[in-house]
This record gives sequence, C-alpha cells and structure tokens, in this order.
Amino acid sequence: MKVIWKFFSEQITRLFGEERAKKIIDFTKKAWNGDVSLWNVFWVYGLAVPIVLSVLVVTPLSAVGGRLGMSLALLAIAPYAVWMLKSIWACSTNLEEEQYHGVEKIYITYIAKAFVVMGSLQYFLALFG
Repeated sequence: MKVIWKFFSEQITRLFGEERAKKIIDFTKKAWNGDVSLWNVFWVYGLAVPIVLSVLVVTPLSAVGGRLGMSLALLAIAPYAVWMLKSIWACSTNLEEEQYHGVEKIYITYIAKAFVVMGSLQYFLALFG
C-alpha cells in the first residue's frame, strides 16, 4: 500500500505542484479513513467526479484508441473507483442530519456500488458490443 501512496503522491505533485498536492493527498487520506462528511464524498466524489472522468478520460481514449483505448482508460480509473467505494463506506457514519442516523452502511453504499456496476456494464458492452 505504501508503494501505491508514494506513486499517487508523486503523480499528484507533478500535476498540481507541491502545495495543492499536499491538500489533495490529505483529503484523500481523510476520506479513506472516514474523516470527511458523507455528502461530500458521495455526491462530489462518488457522482460528479466519475461523470467528469468518463467525459474527459474514457470517451476521448475510446474514440481515439477504440477498444484498447477504452480498456486503458478503465484501468486508469479503476483505482479511483476502489478509493471512492471505500471512502463512502468509511464516511457513511458521518451524517449531518439526525433522521438518517442508524441507516445501515450497506444501504448508503448500495447506490455507489450500483453506479460502478452500471458504468462497468456500459463499458463492457461498448468493448464487446
């Protein structure tokens, strides 16, 4: 796991600079450990960012590279999907409204898993369809 974090931090530092990279890495670790509010991880990083990644990474690579390009794009996005699902699971107890306390984690993360499954199915059908 240390190798993955080291690689991730090097790439983020290269892309965004040292100061912004530190903020991104700190947020990533906090979300992984469950120290961020659920709405932030779920709506922003579980719904909005995957849509943006799909538009900016998967679509152009699949248009240019065909099936190979789409496969590479999915491999590049797979670690993000793992981080997102783990972070939603870890942050699912950080609910701001009292009415949702006591809701089982499985129900909260079910929709995130459904997004991943539906997205994977879409890409699988595009690859082999």
